[in-house]
Amino acid sequence: LDTMRRGGLWAPSNCEQGVCGTCMVKRVRGNVALRQNHVLSEQDLAAGLTLACQGVPCDSICEIELEG
Repeated sequence: LDTMRRGGLWAPSNCEQGVCGTCMVKRVRGNVALRQNHVLSEQDLAAGLTLACQGVPCDSICEIELEG
């Protein structure tokens, strides 16, 4: 979320604590570690969903897309 904002991109967000899911995005390429996650299920994670507010890229290239 911070990286998107620094790059001038708009992204939906609300709590910024991994609780609400407003910032949910789809991981397309690369791996993302979540600092906090109180909303995504194991199924969500397996489907490639992650939270922009809590996501930390684990690879040098990481691509996500906004849902909706």
